[in-house]
Parts: sequence; C-alpha cells; structure tokens
Amino acid sequence: MDKKITKATLKIEGMHCASCAQNIEHSLKNTEGVIEANVSFIDNRAFVEYDETKVKPEKIKKVIKGLGYGVEAPEAKKKTSTYSYLSILRVIIVGILLLFSWLAGYLKWEIGFFPAHWKHLEDFFAALAIVIGWWPILKNAVRTVLSKNLSVNVLVSIAVIASLFVDAHKEAATVIFIVLLGGFLEGFTTSKTNQAIRKLMELAPKKVRVRRNGKELVIPIEEVAVGDLVIVKPGEQVGVDGTLMTNDAQVDQSVITGESMPVTKRKGEKVLAGSVSDGCYFEIKATQVGENTTLSRIQRLVEEAQTRNAPIQNLADKFAKYFVPTVLLVALLIGVFTFDVKKAITILIVACPCAFIIATPVAIVAAIGRGAKKGILIKGGEYLENLGQIDTVIFDKTGTLTRGKPQVLEIRGFNDHDENEIIEVAATLESKSEHHLAQAILEKAREIGVTPKEPERIEVVRGKGIIGEYDHNNAYLGNLNLIKEYGVNLPPNISSYIQAEEQKGHTAVVVAHDGEACGVICLSDRLREGAKNTINNLRNMGIENIWMMTGDNKTTAQNISQDLGIDKYFAEMLPEDKISQIRELQKHGKAVLMIGDGINDAPALSQADVGIVMGSGTDIALESGNIALMKDDLAKIPESIELGRKTVSVIKQNLTFALGFNFLMFTLAGLGIVHMIGGAVFHQISSLFVILNAMRLLV
Repeated sequence: MDKKITKATLKIEGMHCASCAQNIEHSLKNTEGVIEANVSFIDNRAFVEYDETKVKPEKIKKVIKGLGYGVEAPEAKKKTSTYSYLSILRVIIVGILLLFSWLAGYLKWEIGFFPAHWKHLEDFFAALAIVIGWWPILKNAVRTVLSKNLSVNVLVSIAVIASLFVDAHKEAATVIFIVLLGGFLEGFTTSKTNQAIRKLMELAPKKVRVRRNGKELVIPIEEVAVGDLVIVKPGEQVGVDGTLMTNDAQVDQSVITGESMPVTKRKGEKVLAGSVSDGCYFEIKATQVGENTTLSRIQRLVEEAQTRNAPIQNLADKFAKYFVPTVLLVALLIGVFTFDVKKAITILIVACPCAFIIATPVAIVAAIGRGAKKGILIKGGEYLENLGQIDTVIFDKTGTLTRGKPQVLEIRGFNDHDENEIIEVAATLESKSEHHLAQAILEKAREIGVTPKEPERIEVVRGKGIIGEYDHNNAYLGNLNLIKEYGVNLPPNISSYIQAEEQKGHTAVVVAHDGEACGVICLSDRLREGAKNTINNLRNMGIENIWMMTGDNKTTAQNISQDLGIDKYFAEMLPEDKISQIRELQKHGKAVLMIGDGINDAPALSQADVGIVMGSGTDIALESGNIALMKDDLAKIPESIELGRKTVSVIKQNLTFALGFNFLMFTLAGLGIVHMIGGAVFHQISSLFVILNAMRLLV
C-alpha cells in the first residue's frame, strides 16, 4: 500500500514545563506510523507528520491523552483560560496553606502560643498544601515513568517522597509551591512571547461588507465567497485577498510586509488580507478567502516553524535525556554514603534541567515572531541557526538584484521578417509562461495590438528558452545556447546585432521558426533600489564571498557585478549549474545563503544551507525557500542574517548559563551550602533567566 503522508498541528493542554513537551514528543516518535513529531512548550502545540495508512489521527490524540494531556485541533475554541485559572487558584491555595504552616510553626516554636492540642497544626497545613499542589506534578511523573521516560516531574516527585520520609513536610510543601509558582511564571512569560506573534496573525476582521445584487451587506468573514465584491471603508481592515477594482488606494500592509509606510495600490493589483485602508474607500474582488488568504497561510507556516527544532536543540535534548538519570544516580549515592537524605533531595531539585531544555526553543519562537513582524517569514529554527553561520551569499539576478520587470526596448526583424511577426511568434510561445521575460513580451504584444495564437505544443528548455509548434510550424525563442543546440541557422547580421546589444548590457532573445533565426527582441531590467547598499552592508558584516549567478549573458552579468561591487559572477548558468557550484562551495566548508525569486531557482534554493525567496507575499514566496520576504526589499537580507546571528548568540548564552548554573547549584547542594528551599528558588530563577534573555529578540 502506498504511503499517505499527512501533516497535522494540534493544540495541547496541561503542559507544565519543557519536560512535558519532551515526554509527548518522545512518545509520538515511538508511535508506529509517525514520521516526525515536534512539540513546543512555548506554543502549546504539536506538529506531527505521519503515514495515514499506518496511523490515524485518533490514535495520535489517544497517545497524547494517555499521557494525561488534553488535545484538540488548532482551530477549536480556546480553552486554555480555564487551565490558567485553575493554575492560578492552585498556586494561591498552596501559598496560603504554606503561609499558615510557617505561621503555625513560628507561633508554636518561637512564641509558644498554641495550646497543646494544636501542636500538629503546622504539619496539617503543610500536608494539605502537599496534597493539593503535588497532584498535577505526581500525575505527570507517573505517566512519564509508565511511558518509560524520565522528566523534571519525576525528580521533583522523588524529592517530595524522600522529604516525607524524613519528616520534612513543610520543606516539601515549600518546594512544591515554588515549582508551581515557577511553572506558572514560565507559562505566563512564554505566553507573552507567543502572544506577540499571535497578535500579528489575528487581524482579519470578523465581519466584512460585500456588494451582492446591488445591495451592501455586512456578513461574517466565513460567508465571503471567491468572486464577491468586498467593500473597504477608511480605516477598516481587509478580510480577504483580492484584486483592486476601483481607483488607486493607499493601504497599510505592515502586518504582512513589515514596511512602516502605507503603499499605493493600482487598479488591478493584489490587496492582501490584514491590510488596513489608509483613509480611503475602495472595493476589491475576492480571489482568496478563509484559510487560503496570504495572512492565514502565514499563520500556519509560523505555527509550524515554531515546532521545528534547531539542530542545537537536538543536542540539548540528548544531553537532558542522559542528565536526568545521572542526577538520580548521584543523589542516590550521596544519600547512601553520607546518610544525608536532605542533601540528596536538594541535589534532585537543583539539578532539574528545565532551563537547559527551554534555552533554545524560547529563543527560536521569539526570533520567528520578530521576523514575522518585520516581514521576514522564517520556516524553522534550523534556518535561523544556519543564518547565524552564513559566510557566502549568492544572488540570482533577474527578480532579485533587478526589479524582475524587464521592458522590451526593441523588436528587430531580419531578412524580410517584420516586427509584428517577431512579437507574434514570441508571444505565442510565452503565452503559458509566468517568467519575467514572458510577461514583458506579452505586455509589449498587447501594447502594439498583436494577439498570440494558440500553440499546439510547448516545451520549456530550462535555462535556455522555449520550443514549440503552432500552425504546423516549429518555433524557437531563447538565448544563443538554445539556437545552437537545435541547429537553428543564425545569419551573421543577426549575430553581430546580438553582440552589440549585449555589450550595452541588454538581454537579447532570438526568435526563430522553420530552422532559421528571423528576429531579436531586446529587453532590459533595472536594478533594485538599495541593491548596492545591501552588498556593502553584507561586506561590512564580514561576509567572505558575495557572488551572483544568472542565466543571462556574460556581458550583462559583468556590467551588473561591476555596478554593484559583487566579488564574482557566473553567467549563462542552467539550474543544475547553480546547484553544482553551491555544492562545490559546501564541500569546502562554506555556509551558503542563496537569494532568488522562487520561479526558476527552487533547486538552488533547496541545495543552499538557507534559501531566501523574494516575492512580495506571492504564493511562490510562501511555498519556496526556507525564508520568504513578504516585501521585495533587499535590505531584509542583512537584517535576516543579523537576526540569525543574534538568535544563535542568545541560544549560546542561555545554554552556557543553564549548564553553568546547574553545575554550580549541583556543587553547592553537594557541599550542603544550598538547602532544599533555596535549591527550589534557584531552580526557578534559572528558567526565568533564559526566558527573559530570549525575549530580548522580540525588541
């Protein structure tokens, strides 16, 4: 039976710490049929890739529920508030009971106030605090052990049991309170991190105005259909992707692209959901609604990205996997050889690797949120980590360094072939293409009133051009490599003309039919604004190699490279040539960033360590590459690299602090300098430190 690979994102309720996420992730990965599973404690979500022929969604949910956690589809109504209220209530009750226990002890031992029959009140309040506060910790610990794993909850539960055996009820209750309080503070802090991301995505209005049968109606966003005429009034948000049907409009699309200033949309241009009308009235024809809008797709991609671990996180998880049983063994040996059970309990508490486990994911989530806010859509932690190591940047030319909207400068017919014939052949061959040159040729054909014919056959020759057939004639459109490959006759006067145009930096496309070249179309593209500044900024950041690869001719490539100050260029390259060159760089230890427009660069983008697609929020930009720029702004390239470097730096800071702090507390506990309650406090401080440090990435 063929595999049926499916991806699912699930909301999980009841996770108290990063160990909970680790436990769920481990159990899912051990489930038959599950190909990949990533669970985010920060986002309370699981991203699962599975073979539906071997495992059903109900089975996956059952595995999660069997571990004691709630699970629901991401679109389900939010219920986490109930859990949050219960958590707050539990912390408050345990705190009050603990306060009464300490107060009873103080009055009894320091003042001697209590009557004799109240002498056990201190232990009663402590025991009640233990019963109420320990239950969620113990429940998760038991289920973790039953699933053949170890976690922080297991260490804390063992410490509590040992405390009860040595009659340290109040200390055990205090440890439980600190763990609960710390867990609540961690959850609150990380939810703030995640909330900063969610606010970017939850901006589509709940209701929109549409014009149907000549009447203006206000309907729920779910009822809008493709083709509806949607009305947007001054200051209102756009609820769907659509085509502008009225005159020019000013819109603020910062939520999508990160640009600070409103932009002008022309009639016929695309307007994205989440944009805001900047003081004007306009109407759009809905082209994508509901989950198909660009905003909704960004939300899904960001949610998936948050659950994808960076390679450094996998190392941290492996460390934690062996660290927990090692701590158990050390605590047991200290208890046996020193007969100091409280010291062993303290070691169990201080050595919990919570801070180490969350050091990476909290930084990744914060950085992804920062990127989304800036119009940089990063599809996973792996690419952030790779960005921080980039030393070689390769640009595609057309649509990347140039605007990607070339214009036809001249149509030249030779040997009795006129301009209209040349453009008709070219437009017919390009009529089904989305390439930049194709759009320029088709636009020119419309301008001079030439209608393309219906081709009988079309074949794209990658990196060279197009061959086809119409009206029973063989036709060719492309560069000189295509003409030579198919044995097309190229008269000397056409060859001389092409050479002269290429010397000017123009792109010359040969048009031929019936085995002979009959004309040339010359096109030119303008450099993007800020291209030279971007190259200079990359060089100032210490990037060793800045190269350009293009399928265009050598003269054009040379002119652009000189204008921009690019180190090296490669011209007349096929897609497979670009891949080979990137592989060669990687063999020599280079970390390669490839930037393209996503149309014909997909293989090279995939081969590079990181692929960035420029596309202004188009479908191509969202689906291609590892990072999508929601605005065609080259300045986002150095900004992306800087974000990657800062993220890696924060992760290293977090891991170094967590590991060093853990071993310091481990040593102090072993020497008897830190005791149970102090150990619990320091344990929570370490976790809060790495969270707060990671939140700097949001600023």
